[in-house]
Amino acid sequence: MSSSLKQRKGSGAVKLAAAVDDEYKEYKMASTKAVQSMKACYKTIFFATFVDVFITFIDNDLYQKFYSTTAKLSWVDYFDVFDSMSLLVFACGLWRLSVAYQHIDSNGFVTNDRLVEIFQVMIWIWGINALNLGMISVSVAASLPAHAQGGLFGFLFTNVNVSSNFLILAVTGILACGNLVIRWYCNKNSIIEDQKDNARIHPSQQQSKGQVHASRRELGYQAYLNQCLCAGSFGIFAILKTIQWVVDADDGGVVGRLMSCSDVLEPFAMTMLLMGLNRSFLRAAIARLRDEHSGSSSKVVKDDDEIYNGFFAAQSGFYNKISTVLKGTSIFQLLPYAVAPFLPFLSRTLKLLFPSIYAEV
Repeated sequence: MSSSLKQRKGSGAVKLAAAVDDEYKEYKMASTKAVQSMKACYKTIFFATFVDVFITFIDNDLYQKFYSTTAKLSWVDYFDVFDSMSLLVFACGLWRLSVAYQHIDSNGFVTNDRLVEIFQVMIWIWGINALNLGMISVSVAASLPAHAQGGLFGFLFTNVNVSSNFLILAVTGILACGNLVIRWYCNKNSIIEDQKDNARIHPSQQQSKGQVHASRRELGYQAYLNQCLCAGSFGIFAILKTIQWVVDADDGGVVGRLMSCSDVLEPFAMTMLLMGLNRSFLRAAIARLRDEHSGSSSKVVKDDDEIYNGFFAAQSGFYNKISTVLKGTSIFQLLPYAVAPFLPFLSRTLKLLFPSIYAEV
């Protein structure tokens, strides 16, 4: 996201020429890795969306419900469809972002028009995914009594009378309160980070923030806010998935619990990575949305470069994690459908190899 690197290469600062070249190469490598992770991620998401739509329509009989005159779609069905569509929106948004970052790779800087496009895309994809994760959290909460029925924690939902409707209202209230808290936090944190940046830059750069880049700063803040709201929704979803894992009566025993540990830990890992990406995005946006100054000290130059490289590294880590998780999930979901056509052949083969066992059965 840095325009400073390109400009400093021709600034005539002979003493820093070699250092700037090294920093520029490091910046290019970091941005290239970020682009590669985005490309891998949106391709994986397109595949995961296809799998998700296929599984949703097959398992939930949505195809029949769409054309049936008697069966009606439930609110859970609508949530499932929205979940699939939000994945598609996220994939398309990442594709547009990867195109923008490719522009960075070839020229070494982002034009203001391209920067506005990046912020607008981020506002949409993170806002929609924050809403989607909130809806999934409500759906998970509503399913808790059914999961706990007959299990160790079943009494909580029968004797204490904790119903699905109560849980839906509770989680909705938590999401609403969390929204207000995150908005307050983002406003406070952006002011603090802006003050830290002002303390290390030239006064003319401070003035340019409000005079030249005011509208772009508003878009950048909205993108930062929506990304933070998405991280908050992800955190609530992770907590509810953990509760579901704890109370689930059909847990498959000790082996089943151990096998499903990753399903509980992955949302927390992705939440932490998204929070790190959110912090680095705010710092990079603040540093980018001000004018360059030829008299900037070498420390300011170096700090800016570290901010941009940290932002690219955070993106690579987050998008690579999403790709890994979605690949594993999609393959696991498709496995029963891929194996099913071979089951009759496998059964006949086993009968031929072990006729005595099948005769006893």
